[in-house]
Amino acid sequence: MSHFNDTQPAFKIALTIPEAASAAGISRSHIYKLLSAGTLTRRKIGKRTVILREELESFVRALPTQKWRSGRAK
Repeated sequence: MSHFNDTQPAFKIALTIPEAASAAGISRSHIYKLLSAGTLTRRKIGKRTVILREELESFVRALPTQKWRSGRAK
């Protein structure tokens, strides 16, 4: 029995560089910098470079939070 529903697109577990950038809301060049720094791990499917969705989500969740101040800066 398949776990995929044939009427809906499959949930992607691996994202291409442009897909990962779009999903994280950052530029492709920033994704490449994260790959070069070893922050994200590149995987190859043939000639295509992909990033695991799970790893990208973990990276974003680990980013520091920022509290917003109410009112204007003085």
